[in-house]
Amino acid sequence: LWPGTKAFLLSPFMKSSAWRWVGDLKFQSFRSYSQIYPEYDYVFIGDNGQGDLYASELMEAYALESEDCDLRAVYIHQVQRRENELRKMTQ
Repeated sequence: LWPGTKAFLLSPFMKSSAWRWVGDLKFQSFRSYSQIYPEYDYVFIGDNGQGDLYASELMEAYALESEDCDLRAVYIHQVQRRENELRKMTQ
């Protein structure tokens, strides 16, 4: 709860970058889960508003490097303008 609250309070000042550490936390959770259960396939569903897009890019990079992680798909719902997105990779 604290990461989201902190990001929400900082977002007027830091814009989308306030959600970076929330995205990092989502990625860390995914990585931990995929290491515990490497036999499963994964699908990530999120939006482009609160670190999900950033987290999904980290997940995709991790899945490409890892032999034990099978990320099958990522679905991102657009809820804000593209220019306001927090992205790891440039377009």
